[in-house]
Amino acid sequence: MPKVKVKVKRRSSSGVKVPIMAQEFKLQGRVNKALASVHASMAVEGLQPDKITIALGRQFLEGKISGQEAIARIKARYLAGIRND
Repeated sequence: MPKVKVKVKRRSSSGVKVPIMAQEFKLQGRVNKALASVHASMAVEGLQPDKITIALGRQFLEGKISGQEAIARIKARYLAGIRND
């Protein structure tokens, strides 16, 4: 059986090499947990986020867009909705 090289992006706090795939799974777990918490808080307040807002939140939590970018996109969508009503 051939050996498979695993790219190592960084080391864990204990100094153990952590494969990139494991890091991505860990990040996705934290992102999913954060999104579930936000969704629960909004549900208590009687709010229901749409799919686009959830996607923006996921992009922000994954570090793909900045907080300012997420806020700007949400505001633009909100203002476009007000103008169309």
